Amino acid sequence: MPQTPASGPPPPTPSPATTPPDIGVSPAPDHLTDPGGAREPQAATEPRAAAQHGRATEPRTAAAPAEPSASAEPGAATQPARPDASAEPSPSAEPRGSGEPSASAEPSASLEPGAVPAPRRRLSGGLVRAAGLRIGAVLFLLVVWQLVAAARIWPPVFVPEPAAVWEEFLNTTTTGFSDYTLQEHLLASLRRILLGCLYGITGGIALGLVIGMVPTVRALLGPFVTFVRTLPPLAYLSLLVIWFGIDEEPKVWLLLIAALPPVAVATADAVRGVHEDYLNAARSLGAGRLQLPFRVVLPSALPEIITGVRVSVGVAYTTVVAAETVNGVPGIGGMISAAQRYNNTDVVVLGIIVIGLSGLLIDFLLQALDRRLVPWRGRA
Repeated sequence: MPQTPASGPPPPTPSPATTPPDIGVSPAPDHLTDPGGAREPQAATEPRAAAQHGRATEPRTAAAPAEPSASAEPGAATQPARPDASAEPSPSAEPRGSGEPSASAEPSASLEPGAVPAPRRRLSGGLVRAAGLRIGAVLFLLVVWQLVAAARIWPPVFVPEPAAVWEEFLNTTTTGFSDYTLQEHLLASLRRILLGCLYGITGGIALGLVIGMVPTVRALLGPFVTFVRTLPPLAYLSLLVIWFGIDEEPKVWLLLIAALPPVAVATADAVRGVHEDYLNAARSLGAGRLQLPFRVVLPSALPEIITGVRVSVGVAYTTVVAAETVNGVPGIGGMISAAQRYNNTDVVVLGIIVIGLSGLLIDFLLQALDRRLVPWRGRA
């Protein structure tokens, strides 16, 4: 008869709730314990160890490394699986919250090495267009002048041809006119204009500053400056000749008187227009009475002052011909006056053109100075 087992309680079985889970790694195969073999990644052994103890494994969000092939020989090194090249993140797929700008925000790489950006191309195109318009206007005037002179509506002594004026230009620059070349005449006139404008602009800024800041001086000198500004230069040229003679002094004084009133009026109006908050802020920061005119008032009034300077230089340049009618050789005005006495219209027209071109050059330099000293003009 078969034997029956002995009666008694069965041996207790360990409960999963009381027995801590075995988190150890199962015994490694022989080829993994071999010193010559390569160690298997731990992440690949965790699912198998969990499966042996009956634990459910949750799916991982990231792909686990590929397990080594079962056909691999013991001792052979297992290479970790290389990520797929197609799964690499694109430069344009970077998170927007990162500190580095995305590759899609970078300038286009299709710009050729020698290419010019669009804003610069528009600026250069505008400059070229403006220069083309100016050149076209000059050519149009030359064509009209040539047509009128060739039609002989007036005799050549009244309207000379452009070719005759050009020939006279070549003669005066080489052989000269009235014992001086055209360059010497021009430099003499520019020297007088420079001296007269330098004295007139300096005095006009100082006088306008005082008139604008001191009401008593404004009441005393304001009408006098307006009176001198309304007088034509020829009205007091004879008086200056009586006072200073016929040398350089009356010419420089005449240009000084012509250049001073526009600057003085512009400076006085600009100083009176300075906002009171600027002065109060400077006083609260500790500025003294002598610092306010030079540290606050003049910088605030600088745009209007430069405009007055441009006007005064233009007035002085138109006055130079009147100043050089009396013993004005060398000088452009003296050359024009001497040519007028002999009905040499070619030289007269040449002198007018030289005065106009040099005046344009001086005004261009003043505009460049305005952009340099007052870069905020027109950018409010």
